[in-house]
Amino acid sequence: MEIPEFKPARTGALALAILASLAATAVFCLRPGILSILITWCFTIGLAIAGLGRQRPGDLGLRAAGIVPGIAYGALYWLSLQAAVIVTAPWFGKRAGLDPQLAAGAWLAFAGPLLDQLIFFASAEEIVHRGFLLPQIYLRLRAHLTPRTALTVATLFGSAFFSLLHIPHRLLEGVSERELPLQLLLLVAAGVFLCTIYMLTGNLLCAVLIHALSNFPTLPFDAGLPWQPWLVIKYALALLAAGVYALWFHRRTRDSS
Repeated sequence: MEIPEFKPARTGALALAILASLAATAVFCLRPGILSILITWCFTIGLAIAGLGRQRPGDLGLRAAGIVPGIAYGALYWLSLQAAVIVTAPWFGKRAGLDPQLAAGAWLAFAGPLLDQLIFFASAEEIVHRGFLLPQIYLRLRAHLTPRTALTVATLFGSAFFSLLHIPHRLLEGVSERELPLQLLLLVAAGVFLCTIYMLTGNLLCAVLIHALSNFPTLPFDAGLPWQPWLVIKYALALLAAGVYALWFHRRTRDSS
């Protein structure tokens, strides 16, 4: 895994992006709903990242050349998830069956949450946390640490910040104070995992699709598998797909040179 060359943002953009993210979370605490994500898009992404930071989509890992490969990666991951449900269900004494919403013909209700994630939520979080905060923190640490150490610290710090911003969401979902530490650790792990996907592929769209499919898998067949082994299966399949993506991309780059 090679560390890409990131474009430094203008002075103050990183601090403004962090403050804007905290403001969006505070607004969500006071008034849960779409307002907080609009603040993220307008102020964190629009003002701090694109405006003051002068970061363009390509600087954030979103390039036109990566759209088709990114969609192919997401499709490979989605299909492998579906196959994993069908194959592993008998091991847990389960039987894979058609999702109730699909069985009732509610296709829009089935796909709607995934579209919301792709357009608004997962895309915004990935642009902010993996596309901007990760490389900008890394660039500031690289002056004092080795590149690998700087990337590791930036990944852990950014993932911890990503986790803390989700505290209000988890509390509103009914997570108890006793369960909250485990939920936060799982979110840190998710942040590290998404950073790894981004670094392996160099394509932020891959991380966006993994994020969206983690929140709303939208699998036609479901077996109600235990979440612990299912989480391991999901991470393993996503990393495997990222490895395939990286090998394919590097081979094409080598063949074209």
